[in-house]
Amino acid sequence: PLSSGDLRAVTNDADSTGNRTVTFTVISSPRLGRLVRVNSDNSTEDVSVFTQNLVSERLILYQHVDHENTGWTAEDSFTFTTSSPPAALGPEEFRITISYEITEPGRQSRLLANTGAAVKEGDKVLIDQSNLDASNLLLKLPKSQRSFYEIWFQVTSLPHHGTIMVGERNITKGKPNFSQYIVNKFGILYLHDDSESLADNFTFAVWPKQKSKSTTKPEANFLEEMFNITISPVNDQAPELKTKGLRLKVLQGNSLVVGPENLRVEDLDSPPEEIRYMIIRNPNNGILAMAHHPDIPVHHFTQADIDNSQVWFIQDGSPSSGVFYFSVTDGQHRPLYKLFHLDVIPISITLVNLTDLLLPQGQTTVPITNTHLSAMTNGKSPQINYKMTSPLQHGHLLIENQVV
Repeated sequence: PLSSGDLRAVTNDADSTGNRTVTFTVISSPRLGRLVRVNSDNSTEDVSVFTQNLVSERLILYQHVDHENTGWTAEDSFTFTTSSPPAALGPEEFRITISYEITEPGRQSRLLANTGAAVKEGDKVLIDQSNLDASNLLLKLPKSQRSFYEIWFQVTSLPHHGTIMVGERNITKGKPNFSQYIVNKFGILYLHDDSESLADNFTFAVWPKQKSKSTTKPEANFLEEMFNITISPVNDQAPELKTKGLRLKVLQGNSLVVGPENLRVEDLDSPPEEIRYMIIRNPNNGILAMAHHPDIPVHHFTQADIDNSQVWFIQDGSPSSGVFYFSVTDGQHRPLYKLFHLDVIPISITLVNLTDLLLPQGQTTVPITNTHLSAMTNGKSPQINYKMTSPLQHGHLLIENQVV
């Protein structure tokens, strides 16, 4: 597209600029291409008269059409006049550079084609002229010499997850070459190695080689590019249980997250969001619940929920241990069925200090401190209560000066 950065004309009556129409009239058309206008339905039509507004909206395009008479780099132009009655400008020349050296958004290659290829995991794909075409490199040569040259490739970095084959021969570091003629007539094959990879590539050098010379890569005057391969995954791997001993130890009456260290299933073909658990038999000593709804039993969740600490076991306070029975699947393979143990650690209390209390002669009271009597528990409650089961014979206990 031509833009206002390429072509812009203004009038000197700034106050009326919005009402002025600046018109360009082509009086000498481009030799190697044509000017077209994009219509509202995305169709195009040849144009010889257009306005500044159309240029500013990028609706005027230059389209290169004469490939045969264009070398590696060429110049084209058109001549135009500009008018906005009653003002007018004489003929001006608009120059256009055409070159394979120019990179455009989404096109980084300088070759006629380097589109990459797509293949299913473990499959093969034919790379032909539509994917890989470096014949435009011959345009760097004088027209009279082009018939004495042919295009050769050398793979300088082999693919990581597959193999390139030319006929019955593998491309290797020792034999890395093939020609554009082979690509055009037979194509070359990329065979994926069935690994769980999503992308691959190989790097190549390419140059015009004189037919009478060897296929050794020259020291200079070659291009180096990368050929990208997109791999579509195939769900051929069943989910695999990674945790050993499906068991969670929880304190009586407590709540605990079921994390990936307790329950983890991996599937190289499926993300954690697609690995789904179903509870077949609920726990008999509590419930499984999601973090945002701790009071509602849950019967379905994913590995992603577990990885993100969203699945909790809420123990019901009973002292007995329990289990739950579940299945897990990626939706493609037969489910795994497993039993998960829920070991309850009973609430316990332990006396830490229990020492004799000495009352000095002449005193009637003495404080009981943690040094004399203290206990600890593995429960959540910080409050520990004492109950007298046998009364004192020669005195009594006071708490805040009140007889116990």
